[in-house]
Amino acid sequence: MKWPGVSRSGETIIISRKGDSLVYLSELRFKQGAALNLRVSLDSDSAPSLSKDINSEGMSIGIDYRGKEVLSDISRVPGTDWFLVSKIDTEEIFDDLNFKMVVFAIVGLLGNIVLFMGFAMIYSLNSKTHYRRLYEQEKYQKQKLTDSEEKFSKAFYSSPDAILITDMASGLIVDFNQGLLDLTGYTSEEISGGSSISLKIWKSTEYRDMVVARVLEAGELSNLQIEYLYKDGTTRYGLFSAKQMEFAGQKCLLSVVKDITDRVEMEIELRDAKEKAEELNRAKASFFANMSHELRTPLHGVLGFSEILIEDITDTETLEVVHSIHRSALRLLNTLNLILDLARLEANKEEVVAVNMHLYKAVKDDFETFEAFAKSKGLYLELFTDDPEICAMVDPRFLGSIVNNLINNAIKFTRFGGIRVETGSIEEDGVRWSYLRVTDTGIGISEKAITLIFDEFRQASEGFGRSFEGTGLGLSIVKRYVTLLGGKIMVDSKLGKGTTFTVLLPYCEKMIVEKEISDQTDEYSEGILPAASDKKRKLLLVEDDDASAWFITKVLEKYYEIESVRTGEEGLELISSKCYDAFLLDINLGKGITGVDVAQKISENQDFINIPVVAITAFGSSEQEELLLKSGFSHYISKPFSKKELLTFVNELFEETV
Repeated sequence: MKWPGVSRSGETIIISRKGDSLVYLSELRFKQGAALNLRVSLDSDSAPSLSKDINSEGMSIGIDYRGKEVLSDISRVPGTDWFLVSKIDTEEIFDDLNFKMVVFAIVGLLGNIVLFMGFAMIYSLNSKTHYRRLYEQEKYQKQKLTDSEEKFSKAFYSSPDAILITDMASGLIVDFNQGLLDLTGYTSEEISGGSSISLKIWKSTEYRDMVVARVLEAGELSNLQIEYLYKDGTTRYGLFSAKQMEFAGQKCLLSVVKDITDRVEMEIELRDAKEKAEELNRAKASFFANMSHELRTPLHGVLGFSEILIEDITDTETLEVVHSIHRSALRLLNTLNLILDLARLEANKEEVVAVNMHLYKAVKDDFETFEAFAKSKGLYLELFTDDPEICAMVDPRFLGSIVNNLINNAIKFTRFGGIRVETGSIEEDGVRWSYLRVTDTGIGISEKAITLIFDEFRQASEGFGRSFEGTGLGLSIVKRYVTLLGGKIMVDSKLGKGTTFTVLLPYCEKMIVEKEISDQTDEYSEGILPAASDKKRKLLLVEDDDASAWFITKVLEKYYEIESVRTGEEGLELISSKCYDAFLLDINLGKGITGVDVAQKISENQDFINIPVVAITAFGSSEQEELLLKSGFSHYISKPFSKKELLTFVNELFEETV
């Protein structure tokens, strides 16, 4: 090979000491294939200069591997067991002709040595930096692991919640914290070495297996509400979270349980209280329904009998007594209606079914029922409107109650003068309203009393010395109904001068009514009488109350052919053998089948598929009406009803079927 440089014999060699031998690491100039293959014993005579000076650095003269005398310079490579040997034959050194060139060669060799040593030092420094970096990273990871373990340990042992590690298969408790002791009531000694099963923490083994199965299926579980047993055997409640993990080579369950016993027991108490309240409400609803039935049924007889007697009696004194009976019955009915209205409002069972109505015509129907009452007290009662076509969006039931209560109160609290009822429309704050205004010349209301007249059971005059009868519910119910309709109520009063109540109701555009309400005041006008016919329609009445049956029959027999029986069984027997144009069925028929049963039997007969089936009931609630209409009835009328109301109802019944 061609050796670099101008020297004939100059050579640079890298050797390494391995035990008692020298290994040539670099290729030799005068011996091919020597690198890593040529080994020379330190005791060998073939390399006396190296064997002599290998442990010391510097220049020396000796015999090289060729057996020639050479000048050698030996330097250790820092941080290694390598040696750099630069040598040249002595005969070349002393060659005068080439002396300068030799000097330059030596300088070049020394430069190479310096460069190589620099490279070795840089390599050594880089290696140290690399190893230092690895060391620092390992140290950081160890510290991070230590910190993490410390944090976990603090969280594990200081948590107020119960934390435990259990063997997945056996349930043995591997580790736990103070929270578990507080949760279960056991001591540390009792828990150590035990299992959740042996300690009977779970209410059953099957229950534990079910929970563990859910953890295995999902890998973890979060906030499952569980039941567990306290040391004394009482059932408690917790939020259970768990995750699978390996601990000391075992498959374990890391569980966290938060005690929620107080919360769950409170929820149970609230649920029980709610159920009791609902049961109480059901009992109250049943009571009011029964009270309604038990009071409306006899009232129906009293009002019906008195109405018939008023028409037939001519003796003035006797007629006044009958009028008094009729007014007393109406007063009792009004009180009953107020109580039932309040009960429905308190139970939030009043649903608004608003329709577009002619306000004046709707008010006029209720207005007429008070004319006799006002006349009996010597009061005038007048109805006025500047536009009879004005409409309002109202629920007819609510509007009727509002009108009745306001007019009834006005008559009741007025001794002299009279009452003016007015309808119309006004604009307030840019909003158009329909209004109902009732003005009386009565006793008036003080400013102090105005603040309480809309409260339940309150009146301006109270106590044993109160001046007027009444429950104190009327105005309270009026205000609630007005609010439900989206309206307003205002009062203006002067003590001793009189009072004006103004009710604002949602205004709506005028409507075209196909059939106008009759303006005739005669209750026996053509508007309520049956259409002329050569043959009377046949009615079947099933009614167990004698008074009600007598009144209904008395009113209808002039215009219809009516047959009356007391029981449902008798009714079904007649239905099987006769044909009727309508069925009037009381609901509560005492012993035996009910009116509902009869209606369902009728609905099953195809011969009566288009025949009206009327429910006559004294329960009188909208819920009852809805239920009956779903049970086979086509129509519904609530007791008590007047002669006019009954005739109008039955006449309209047949108009619908024409």
